[in-house]
Amino acid sequence: MSITDEEKKLIGKAIAAKRAQAGQTLAVFGGALGITPSAVHYLEAGTTVPSTDTLVKLRREYSLDPLMSIANPDYRVETADNDALREAYLEDNFGTSHRGDAKPSHVHASDAREDDWITQQELHMQSIADNSGSMVEDAIELHAALVAEDDKLYTADGKPLADKATLDASWRREVKAFRILARMQCRTAEEAQVKLRYFLRQAEPDEYSNIEKLTLDAYVDEADKGTGCGDLTADFLQSLLVERV
Repeated sequence: MSITDEEKKLIGKAIAAKRAQAGQTLAVFGGALGITPSAVHYLEAGTTVPSTDTLVKLRREYSLDPLMSIANPDYRVETADNDALREAYLEDNFGTSHRGDAKPSHVHASDAREDDWITQQELHMQSIADNSGSMVEDAIELHAALVAEDDKLYTADGKPLADKATLDASWRREVKAFRILARMQCRTAEEAQVKLRYFLRQAEPDEYSNIEKLTLDAYVDEADKGTGCGDLTADFLQSLLVERV
């Protein structure tokens, strides 16, 4: 079942409606899905279709199955299911279904293959590069928004305002966004300057700067801990080198 332009628009409308219902910005909504604000914009506009990983997160984080909007444009019951439709969609558009060895729906910072998840996100963002003004700026906007959202969960003197599960989930989103940003390759000298300025920005009192986070154990990939390969400094420096064509 090839997805038509009209069907893409129906999927986009379903996603846009859910974001509006949640009252979230493109950056915050994208952060929960592990994609950039630009990626959310193109999804809502019907320019692109959700990846397998994004579909999983939409169902898990927002109880939304946007594929149902193809079968029923007026679909509003997010708990409904249609496995046959979903499997056909994934098979036709991504060459795989979610029945077999697809990515688990519970990718956390403690998972052994967290680095694989990040690589998938980088590839997904690269796929929209031609339609995006600057992926680096999008990634910076996303990370800054997630940091701001996380700050809202604490009082001025550092006391938590939410339960542990909420705090942990917020922290995991910020960590994932940071890892993606740290490794994201700059395509122009201007992007490299913007990224470097963001990492050199002075941190708030009692907080770690982005430069310090590059070497913090909490931000090291779980699979690399204890191997000496988890420091993100080398990846960050490499990302600032712009190849001349």
